[in-house]
Amino acid sequence: MMETAIPTGGVSFHDYHRTIIGYHGTTVELAELLVNGAPFRAGDNDDDWFGNGIYFWEYAPKQAWWWAEQYKKHQYPAVVGAIIRLGYCFDLLDPRNTEVLKGFHADTVATWKESSIPVPQNGNHHKKLDCAIFNLLYTSLSTPPIE
Repeated sequence: MMETAIPTGGVSFHDYHRTIIGYHGTTVELAELLVNGAPFRAGDNDDDWFGNGIYFWEYAPKQAWWWAEQYKKHQYPAVVGAIIRLGYCFDLLDPRNTEVLKGFHADTVATWKESSIPVPQNGNHHKKLDCAIFNLLYTSLSTPPIE
């Protein structure tokens, strides 16, 4: 895929220097492995809503349970808690970042169309376009500026 330029100075990264509790919905089998020291493995699906990675619910074990039981429909759901030290984050609660994301999305889709590159499509449970946009954005922002 072709790269789209990120507006310089428009992205707001913050080094949060804080620790959170995150909850990950999974299966009982995988939860047991994680509790016994196995590392989390980042997903690389082409339809993960916010791009490739490991998904946690911040301070929300019931949401993680719902995710595992109702959304993913695991026969034996489980939730694993993790202590996560935040570093540089692309905070989607920051209005500047949501504007950058909207512009990046529009520019990227336009570039793909102009170059005859098929544009991935989102569905109800499959966010292929969102995943592609976030993965490309993260790659473009691999070295965040320090503010």
